Amino acid sequence: MALIVFAAVLLLAWSNGANDNFKGVATLYGSGTTTYRKALAWATLTTLAGSLLTLVLAAGLVKTFSGRGLVPGRCALHGRSTTRPRSSAS
Repeated sequence: MALIVFAAVLLLAWSNGANDNFKGVATLYGSGTTTYRKALAWATLTTLAGSLLTLVLAAGLVKTFSGRGLVPGRCALHGRSTTRPRSSAS
């Protein structure tokens, strides 16, 4: 099941990227400033640069909001539940 979901997400990302990739540089091609291949190369490079920058920024956000320091140490039990099941008193 996980493989099917992964394939579906990959297909969606690919189709969305194919649709949106060229929008940022369409003016370069439409105005005749550059050729279709050069505009597509610009679109690909800027999308790649944005993706790599996103990875760097996301890593920083994960490090910042990893849970350490957000709450006092006595409250953070590293994955253990702080609640106990209620007894069923009849």
